[in-house]
Amino acid sequence: MTDGHHHTGKDPKSVASKAQQHGVVIFTVTYSAESDEELMESVADSGSGTHFHAESASDLREVFPLIADKLAVLSAP
Repeated sequence: MTDGHHHTGKDPKSVASKAQQHGVVIFTVTYSAESDEELMESVADSGSGTHFHAESASDLREVFPLIADKLAVLSAP
């Protein structure tokens, strides 16, 4: 969850792409009107995930179950 602005460190799209190569799926959630949704959509795409934008606490409560539904479920052998 982020304001969607890249301030320091490595490029988030390249990090998401590298994570995806290791089987990690990246979901992004932005939460402010000033967020960089375009960047976060790109990060989610690079990480084979989905971007969500929440403008309120109510929106957040709706987003997290959607993400949970997309997560892989592991079972014991």
